[in-house]
Amino acid sequence: MQIDMKENQQTEFKQTWHDEYLKWICGFANAEGGKILIGVNDDGTICGVNDAKRLMEDIPNKVKNALAIVPHVSLLEKDRLEYIEISISPYPFPVSYGGRYYMRSGATNQLLNGQALDAFILRKQGITWDSIPVTQLQFSDIDGLAVRYFVRLATKKGRIDSDIASEETEQLLKKLNLYKNGFWTTAAALLFTENPERYIGGSYVKIAFFENDADILYMDEVHGPLLQQADETIDVIMKKYLKARISYDGIHRVERYPFPEDALREAVLNAIVHKDYARQIPIQIRVYVDKIMIFNDCQLSAYWTDKTLKQSHKSEPYNPNIAHVFYLSGHVESWGRGIDKICKSCSIHGIPLPEYNVQTEEICVTFRTSDEYLNGAKGTTDFPKDSQRIPKEVPKEISESVRRTYDAIAENPRLTIKELSEKLGISDRTIKKHIAYLKEEGLIERVGGKTHGHWRVKPIK
Repeated sequence: MQIDMKENQQTEFKQTWHDEYLKWICGFANAEGGKILIGVNDDGTICGVNDAKRLMEDIPNKVKNALAIVPHVSLLEKDRLEYIEISISPYPFPVSYGGRYYMRSGATNQLLNGQALDAFILRKQGITWDSIPVTQLQFSDIDGLAVRYFVRLATKKGRIDSDIASEETEQLLKKLNLYKNGFWTTAAALLFTENPERYIGGSYVKIAFFENDADILYMDEVHGPLLQQADETIDVIMKKYLKARISYDGIHRVERYPFPEDALREAVLNAIVHKDYARQIPIQIRVYVDKIMIFNDCQLSAYWTDKTLKQSHKSEPYNPNIAHVFYLSGHVESWGRGIDKICKSCSIHGIPLPEYNVQTEEICVTFRTSDEYLNGAKGTTDFPKDSQRIPKEVPKEISESVRRTYDAIAENPRLTIKELSEKLGISDRTIKKHIAYLKEEGLIERVGGKTHGHWRVKPIK
């Protein structure tokens, strides 16, 4: 006789009782709770237990002595076969067995150590990693341009009131819960400093184009405050790494990219918001002719799997303070609908649904383009081989942020880099990149020196 259920996040089958299964009880207590059925084979077939009466006394005592928790133990019977159900509630405090901490993940029991253990202990204490204080971070290190960029987006989106937007920067950031116990937090360092890597290593994005799994043709790194980092990453992917298939609808030119931009944007935003920055490993994006793979080291909820990620689920960001700022700026929603939006976008675009490979501390999402695109794109312009340049063949398709810099210079050719930065709410470093690109494309030319010179602007044809 079989039980009408399978092993999963909250259910485990064991044919006989062994004391080492106290580790499994520990794992359930540290996760979402669950139950262990003793006297049931892995396939759910009831085989029964011997000496059930003794086990009914021994198991609760052993659990209490080893874990300091009290489970609910029941004796069940089916077709004259007795088996035992051990029900474990989730506990609000960390539970250890022999000085070690375990957690149920999917149908496995994981030993927590290193950063995973640190993150677990913090969560049980009601502390998130992005609220940890950064003792060396001072208010003077906050990048005013990054703050103004956020305020402009959040005000335009209507998610902060104008009176809050007009507050002093220090008070505004405190209202965003970025200041704790006299110190600015890791979220403040990542969101609103010009160089987050000064405080948290690996807080950037690596992008590379692969001819095959071994050979890289060119690559880029995207640094800076997280909001701008997200926008620039999408900008670089769409304008440098992907080539559009060109067709015409009458006299109108139609460009079809291998992947929908809004799906890629959502995936990049998910990676940035959910990233485990404590591991100091950058987000890595591999671009191929036929696919894009986004690798992210993160701490996912225990019940998230390759399958459940594509189902409706609650919003549970690993970095809630970072997620809140991204929500206010309009980059993300707060209802756990990101993956659903990605899947719908892929369906509309006519490509396969993304593939999610969920590991204990890593997730990889893979987008694959359609055969129709691959067949139609043959013979189009090759990808650039220069690792640090946006291709010269697309001056008409320069990014929105570069276009804003171009338009500002055209409006006032005497603006300095600092003045452009303040006017557009973009960092000096990004403005310099834009100017270098515009100069290389022959769209602007410097006349005179830095102090008294000006820009000569050429129209975009």
